[in-house]
Amino acid sequence: MFQKKIKTIIQIEGMHCSHCVQKVKKGLENMKEVKKVTVDLSKNQAIVVSSPSLAVEEMKQIIESLGYQVTAITKN
Repeated sequence: MFQKKIKTIIQIEGMHCSHCVQKVKKGLENMKEVKKVTVDLSKNQAIVVSSPSLAVEEMKQIIESLGYQVTAITKN
């Protein structure tokens, strides 16, 4: 059965190295509804493919609990 997926682009401030990228990636991948996470240090963003039921506020809380600041969220 096909399950709809959405793409969310999250702009993140405070990432400075590959360790930061891995920390954000693992934090988001631990969320049940997340299917795929790509974190790009040069663009300061994470791209999250997830089920539509995942609240952007939950993703924001995860990232901010890791010590980074979410500056924008775009949902497709």
